[in-house]
Amino acid sequence: MSVLIQLPSKEELELLFEYRSDGFLYKNNKKSGCVDKSGRYTVKINKKNVQGPRVIWKLLTGEEPIEIDHINHMNINLHNKENPYDNRIENLRNVTKSENSRNQALRSEDHHISNTGKKSIPYEVMFKINYKRTRKSFKTKEEAIIWRDQFMIDNNYPLV
Repeated sequence: MSVLIQLPSKEELELLFEYRSDGFLYKNNKKSGCVDKSGRYTVKINKKNVQGPRVIWKLLTGEEPIEIDHINHMNINLHNKENPYDNRIENLRNVTKSENSRNQALRSEDHHISNTGKKSIPYEVMFKINYKRTRKSFKTKEEAIIWRDQFMIDNNYPLV
C-alpha cells in the first residue's frame, strides 16, 4: 500500500499540469503519467509516483484530498486499458476511507443465489457485508433475483 504524500499547492500543480476532460493530466501538450501494474493512473511529482485522481482533484478544487472515490465504481472503462478508472472530474469525489469502501461493488464471493436442493424452498440468496451474513430463501429463482436486486438498492450497492 502506498503512503499518501502531501500534494503541492493548487498553484504549483497548475504550473506542472493541465487537466483535460478525458480524465488525464498533460504536460507540454503530452499526456502525462502512466497506468501502473495495478491499473491505477499515476503521475510523477518530485520523482515520486502520485495517484493521478488525487492530483486532478487538488488541481481543480484546491482541496487536499483525503481519499478519492470513483462514483461509477471505476468500471465504466474497464475495456479501455489507457484509462480503466474513468478519472474525469465529474466521476471523482473526496471521501473518507469508510465512505469509499461503502461505494464498492460487491465481490462475487460476497453474494450469490444458490439452489438449496430442498423442494419447499429451493433458492437462497446470501450476502456477506461487513462480516455479517444475510440469507433469505425463495420458492423461485425469479423471486430470489428480485429480492437480491432490491436488497442491493436498499443498501446502496450497485446492481451486478
